[in-house]
Parts: sequence; structure tokens; C-alpha cells
Amino acid sequence: MSNSGGALIRGARGLWQAKARLSSKSSSGGIPPEGRMSWMLLPTKKVSKSNVEGEGRTAGQSTTDMLTKAGYIYQSSAGIYTLMPLAQRVIQKIELIIDEEMQRVGGQKLAMPNLLTPENWKKTGRWQSTGDELFSFKDRKNATMLLGPTHEEEVTAIVKDMVRSYRQYPLRLYQTTRKFRDEARPRAGLLRGREFMMKDMYTFDVGKQQAIDTFHVMETAYRRCFDRIGVAYTVADADSGNIGGSLSKEFHFVNQSGEDTLLKCNSCGYTANEERALSKSPVNKAAGAGQNKRYVARVVEGSDGKVVKQRIVEVAHGHEPSVLKIKR
Repeated sequence: MSNSGGALIRGARGLWQAKARLSSKSSSGGIPPEGRMSWMLLPTKKVSKSNVEGEGRTAGQSTTDMLTKAGYIYQSSAGIYTLMPLAQRVIQKIELIIDEEMQRVGGQKLAMPNLLTPENWKKTGRWQSTGDELFSFKDRKNATMLLGPTHEEEVTAIVKDMVRSYRQYPLRLYQTTRKFRDEARPRAGLLRGREFMMKDMYTFDVGKQQAIDTFHVMETAYRRCFDRIGVAYTVADADSGNIGGSLSKEFHFVNQSGEDTLLKCNSCGYTANEERALSKSPVNKAAGAGQNKRYVARVVEGSDGKVVKQRIVEVAHGHEPSVLKIKR
């Protein structure tokens, strides 16, 4: 009985070895089929003559042409792209770096829905201020829904409902998901699309100073992400826009196809978006210099344009007033 059992074991082992040899021969030296070029969906293609780089074309459009020709992306419609297998592999590697750095500083990953209701957006006022950039529609019950361009309202509602004690703070919640923005004129390929990938983190602290400390911790974490990815970048002071807040930094890849303008001081290193930049040079006060310009900034309300507030704004010669700066 034991002899027959031994024969059965040896026979099974021999069969397994034969299958292993067959598998090795049929997989080109052990490379799995999905790793071979012959198996990969790599639809290289020529760009149509109307898309060939020429006068008036931006670097962003040229980059989109190259990604399309190389089989990384496929344009489904205006401002909407499919990420092909090669692009998806790049995204996965970048996302792995981001996950490691976010979790290194206590980040917890979650996945919030892209399909949202407008109630919380109306509470914050962004339902009105965001305007036509919101993708909104009616469902079969005639209820209004929207596709999330960002998730501040949603994550705040989650924390409000689920956090029971201040001892649970600080909280650092993040996700990497698709976002939607109804661009009036999608342009520059992936840079200004109607559907795009975004990593967004939301932090909650017990006080202002703790929130400022978290801000600097996160800035350092983002710097590590870009350092590991290996692209040159510039960090600039920025305006927070309709999100609000007193501190904001932007990470820029400097390129001629960009839509923002950065101002940088070569002596002190101060760098800021043009919308946010502050000059330390005093406005010329010399009598009769004639170098300063004065503007009257007015806040109006209602259809009749009633003026409810106004102020005098003085701007140095060669500069124009900024609406964002006047609001601040």
C-alpha cells in the first residue's frame, strides 16, 4: 500500500515537472503573456494633417499628438480621453509613489462617489459660484444630480456625521479618482479636459495652528512626491479661489503651454502666481512724480447696479489692478 502511494506521488511530481517545462517553453523564457508586446494593445497611429504641429499650435497640443501616436491615449471626444494600457501603467506607478508619501504622513485613502447631490454645494454657496463648469443633470425622478469636480463638501459631511470626538483629530483623508468639469473650450489635450484624474487630500485639525502645521507637513510630502517622480517643478504662492483659505501653494511644471504666469524674485527666491504676487517695492509717493495710477473699485448689488461699497486703489506705474487682490 505504501509502495503504490509512493508511485502515485512520484507520478504526480513527474507530471507537474512536465507541465512546468511546457509552460516555460510556451511563454518565451518565463515572460507572462500580458508582458509581451505582441499581446499588448498598443494602437500606434498617425496624427491627421489637421493636427500636425504648425503655426499657432501649443506645446500641450504637440504633446497630446505624441501621446496619441505612441499609443498612450485615445481621444474619445472633445476633452475626453481613454488611457491606454501603457498610460495606465504610468499612472499606477505614480499613484504608488503618492500612496506611499501620503500614508507616510498619516493619510488614509478612501473613495468618495463621483455622483453627488447639490444640497451641500448650496450650503457652501459653490453651487452658484461654480456656475456652468458643473456637470449637472436630472435623474428619472427629476432630482438634480452633479458629477463631482472636487469633494470638499462631501468629505466635510462625512467627517461631521462620523467623527464623535476631538481626540480623533487630526484626520488626513485622500483619494485618487476621476473628476468632471464642463469646460467651455477643452484645449491642450490632457491639460484642460472635461474628465481628468485627480488626487485630492482633505485635512481636519482641532485649531488654526494645528491646521497651519499640517499645511507645511503636506507641502513637504508633495515635494517628496515630485522629487521621486523626477520632474522639475516650481512651488509658488497661489490664490485659493472659491475653495477659500488663507494659505495656498501651487506646484508648477514650467512649460510654454502653461496657462498661468509665475513671478519670481531672483534675489530672494520669492515665487508667486501672478494673481497672488505681492511686491515689496513701495508705491511712488514723490510729489508730482505722476507715476502712480488710481482706480475706484466698486461692489455693486442687484440688477440696478446699486453701489454698496467702494475704495480707492493705488497702483504703481506699469502695473494693472488685480480683481482678486482687491477682493482680499
